[in-house]
Amino acid sequence: MCYSVVRGKIMTISHDTIHEVAPDVTPKAQERRDIKNPFITLQSLESLCQGETLQLCLEDVAMHSLRYAETVCRFQQIVGHGQQSNEDGTREEIEKVRSSTHDACIASINILSRSMKKAGKNNDWITKLSSGGRAAYGKFAILLAFEIVLQEKEK
Repeated sequence: MCYSVVRGKIMTISHDTIHEVAPDVTPKAQERRDIKNPFITLQSLESLCQGETLQLCLEDVAMHSLRYAETVCRFQQIVGHGQQSNEDGTREEIEKVRSSTHDACIASINILSRSMKKAGKNNDWITKLSSGGRAAYGKFAILLAFEIVLQEKEK
């Protein structure tokens, strides 16, 4: 699991897990330290997601966000290899992985939002997010992954 639940509070993802799931995300997050999530912050989500069900949903979003951010970083690296990545099929393969990871991440975000609404928690952030389409979901996931990584680095 990404988070450990201690005394009813979600604790951040472990350092080992970050390096296992998203080793390329950490340097990107440090480069983009000044960018803030325009939809909702990790800290706000953590405070709203009290209770076992919401915590589990947030854990799922965190893991999917880290995995999606990692696939985006890998895709950028592969694209950097230029024509060679097209010829050996590497680019097409990572694009399929990135796309399916993105779909799973979107689903987990929507499940979290619906669960928050059902629990009577403010989920107004999803309106702005969903109106931006797939690109907005991607931005949200990457920025959330960056927040997770930076929060862990500050410990």
